Amino acid sequence: VCAIALGSILAWLMVRSDLPFKPFFSLAVIIPYMIPSWVKSQAWLSMFKTPRVGGAPGFIAALMMNAGVSTEQIEAILSPIAYGRLAIIIVLTLHYYAYTYLLVSAALNSINSELEEMGEIIGAPRRMMLSKITFPLVLPSILSSFILIFSKSMGTFGVPAFLGMKVSYYTISTMLYSSIKQQQTAVAYTISLILISIAA
Repeated sequence: VCAIALGSILAWLMVRSDLPFKPFFSLAVIIPYMIPSWVKSQAWLSMFKTPRVGGAPGFIAALMMNAGVSTEQIEAILSPIAYGRLAIIIVLTLHYYAYTYLLVSAALNSINSELEEMGEIIGAPRRMMLSKITFPLVLPSILSSFILIFSKSMGTFGVPAFLGMKVSYYTISTMLYSSIKQQQTAVAYTISLILISIAA
């Protein structure tokens, strides 16, 4: 949901607005996808890592320690941000929004401008034109990006492993890894069947 929202907004801004430096931004918004997702999780930890869970403190924790904040306070503030569900969602959103951006921007570029001009001629407000003309034409691209993002994020291992396993937060992929490591073959087979069905 977050990746689709971010990608759709960026696609709208790139195609339908008059932003300055559009050629630069249209390339810059795709570059994050070229960087592997586990690298983003390492960058996230470099910023938010806490001394107790991560060992050496991250950049923000180091700044807080220099300012005289206690280790307990740092843990209380940064642990919910550094590890677990929120961190995984943010990092995967910053990785997978590019799918939505590419699909929705292509759909917006292919929409016949006469349809929206006709809406303006008959005096339809902007909100109605978005809901009755633009959104139905872009909806197949949004659904396609949902399928791509959902299936890719379900199988992603690096980000949940780096940001979740240290605090015992598991996703399907990290649970599969953990089950294989603990030789729980029945559980591992079941989880692998779930992943195969999602992919199918």
